[in-house]
Amino acid sequence: GLGDVYKRQAYAGKEGMTDSVLRPSGKVDIEGHIVDAVSRGDFIEKGKRVIVIKAEGSYLVVKKADAR
Repeated sequence: GLGDVYKRQAYAGKEGMTDSVLRPSGKVDIEGHIVDAVSRGDFIEKGKRVIVIKAEGSYLVVKKADAR
């Protein structure tokens, strides 16, 4: 529902871990919540730290935490 969209937007800027491989879509764990996510075209392995860039529709856009 609409509440979920606001919840996802609250994840922007937070760190999480990939819960599956992102190629470029998959699942991430943000504070214990498993959420659909997509990288910006990068292949990110499971268990890597990611940062949420923004929420887009029903998923989060993330990047590797160590990417500059």
